[in-house]
Formats: sequence, C-alpha cells, structure tokens
Amino acid sequence: MMDDLLRLSGEVSIQAAADGAPSASKPPRISIVGYTGGVVSIGGWGPVVFDFQGLQRPPVVSILDNHGSDDLDSIVGSGVPTVRNNRLTVEGTLLPDSPKAKR
Repeated sequence: MMDDLLRLSGEVSIQAAADGAPSASKPPRISIVGYTGGVVSIGGWGPVVFDFQGLQRPPVVSILDNHGSDDLDSIVGSGVPTVRNNRLTVEGTLLPDSPKAKR
C-alpha cells in the first residue's frame, strides 16, 4: 500500500498516428499534460495548487492505466516528466504489446 500516493484526474487528448498504426520498430509515443498551473480539487484534500519550486522528480515515471497502482498490469508505458512554465508534462512511449495501452 502506498500512503504517499497522490492521484489526480483531468482531461486527456489522444491523437493517432497519421497511418493509424505504430511502426513495428518503434513503440507508440505519448505526450501528457499532467498539470497546467491551476487549482485542482483532490478528494480528501480540497482545492490544491502545486508549487514546482524545489520539486524532486524521478528521471522516468510509469504511465498508468486509469491511475491504477495496485498491480503491474496497470503500467501502459513510461516517460520523462518535465516542468516548464508551471506545466507538468510527460513525454514517453507506450508498451506496444499491452492490451490496456492499445485500448
């Protein structure tokens, strides 16, 4: 159990590749905007604004299906988190053989 897990939700925009299918030699790329600097409402916490000053983040993060964290099947990819202009983004790749990532 992860007591320090913070779960956020928001809008996601997904755009398929031009030909509709990823290359066999390259995994599908994904770009996520995780936070845009505004007030978010987090269950149990109420309104929250994140201050990225001094934020420590790992060089690579797992991309999870529906914020799942209970099992390895929730992992659909990985990416590099970046903070720029008060925006948290993740650029990465999806696991090409994951049914959840394909969905």
